[in-house]
Amino acid sequence: MANFEYDNLIRNWHIKAEEDYFARFSFEFLSFIAFVKNHVISKDEILTATAKTDERSITDRDYIQALKQSNTLKESWINILNNDHHLQENIGELINELERVNLFSERDWWDCFSFDSQNKLGNHRDNGLIRGHLDFTNLVEVWYVVRNTLFHGNKNPERSRDKILVEYCYKTLSVFMSKVALPFMDKSRLYPAIWEDFFERFLDGNAEVNTKYDSSGTTANVYEVVLLDDSKFPFFIGNKVITKDLLVGEIGTRLANLTDDNYKEKIWRLKNAAHDKAKKEKLDKYFGEVIKSLESLWGKLE
Repeated sequence: MANFEYDNLIRNWHIKAEEDYFARFSFEFLSFIAFVKNHVISKDEILTATAKTDERSITDRDYIQALKQSNTLKESWINILNNDHHLQENIGELINELERVNLFSERDWWDCFSFDSQNKLGNHRDNGLIRGHLDFTNLVEVWYVVRNTLFHGNKNPERSRDKILVEYCYKTLSVFMSKVALPFMDKSRLYPAIWEDFFERFLDGNAEVNTKYDSSGTTANVYEVVLLDDSKFPFFIGNKVITKDLLVGEIGTRLANLTDDNYKEKIWRLKNAAHDKAKKEKLDKYFGEVIKSLESLWGKLE
């Protein structure tokens, strides 16, 4: 689903948010909406969920509603919130300001996380509020509404209420981006420990990746990575999608082309990666035949 070419854009807009709160929120929202469009839901999924037939009819509203439905991101946000007293205070400032004066624009979408507004015929008197610190749905709605009014020129940087809304929208959205969105982007990636020609060197067993998946939490070579649980696949190295089948095929091909000068080292490293029963079984399943062939040619390891 994700287009990882946009990841640097997402990060850079997040970093750019460094001036006054109006500028900060503007840049942060650019980072935010790019994240939602590239990591939360795909265009095809929106077309299926909304019964729309043309990608051109997809709007930011569709992506915002999809974010509201993401239990994974909501739970991550609430976990951060429960342990961040300062963030709780900032949401409290938004809650208090909205209780003083409701947000009336986009009022059909309050308390709504479906793709169709559920409030068009309802009573709007209590709309435009955040209903407590854990109200993720309406917090997202506030970010979106304030963004719309700001981008459409309806927010005044000299008006006290607008200053409050934009400041605390930025302060809460910034935490979402830095502590929820960016880690979510990274959760299924392995990063090279050494960048120079790393992918080919990694496949040859001569470079390692930093990974939270292995037991040490530090680095792992390709032989250790290929024996990870199937649930860890696919993942990304840079922009490359890495599947279990890809690694098994690449390692098998490289092993089959070894000479007696280097095969013992490679086989030793591969066998050394299989340090428990489950991994030994995977090793035999994936590479048992090629190892037997090599040992018949060059001799078994001592």
